[in-house]
Amino acid sequence: MAEHRSPKPGVAGSIPASPAPFGNFGQNVDRKGFSNMFKKIQNFIEGVIFEMKKVSWPTWDELRGSTIVVLVLSVILSLFLFLTDLILTNIVNLIL
Repeated sequence: MAEHRSPKPGVAGSIPASPAPFGNFGQNVDRKGFSNMFKKIQNFIEGVIFEMKKVSWPTWDELRGSTIVVLVLSVILSLFLFLTDLILTNIVNLIL
């Protein structure tokens, strides 16, 4: 019977007794990685706050006016689509 050897002499084969490590489980995680992550999150939040201060927020009157325009145009578009669908449905029913 032939003996099976790894193509690389210094590398062991895959055996269930010594599975490959998965991620950082079972290893010591350095605290520097965590502090770096929290620093990145802190920088992100500071950037968001900085950008939000530059936003030009509408007044209540502008907001109310824009909302009314959107609602009126939505109703007009809904009526147009309803009437178009009704007309095309009747045309198709006449043809068939």
